[in-house]
Amino acid sequence: MDNKTRTVVFIYTPARWGKRIVAFIADIIILKLIRFPLLFIFSPDQQMLFIFVNLWILITYFAAFESSPWKATPGKLLMGIRISRVDGEAPLFYQTLQRICLGLVSLGTTFISALWNRHTIAFHDECTDTCVIEEWWE
Repeated sequence: MDNKTRTVVFIYTPARWGKRIVAFIADIIILKLIRFPLLFIFSPDQQMLFIFVNLWILITYFAAFESSPWKATPGKLLMGIRISRVDGEAPLFYQTLQRICLGLVSLGTTFISALWNRHTIAFHDECTDTCVIEEWWE
């Protein structure tokens, strides 16, 4: 019996930028609705706590949805795109958490880097071995 290593090839179509932008805007609108009640809970002197809670909600929203069986936030589902690991499997929670944190830290440059990448993979996707792909509905 021959013990050869197997190579798994995952062929995907990168999501188009228009779909990514519309999905992001849809998610921001959903997040605004989720976070709206916080305006009435926190007083003006609790501004740092307000910012912390908002950031926690934002990170948890993206990480939880993108590591779910759907592999997408509601905005991405609406646009028919999803997050996947480069091997085609669903990303793990820690991968999506890293992805979001890297995206927040490198905000503008992560998306600009994707414009010059042949496969339109953003910096935070390269670092976490994930990609944003077109979804095929059956």
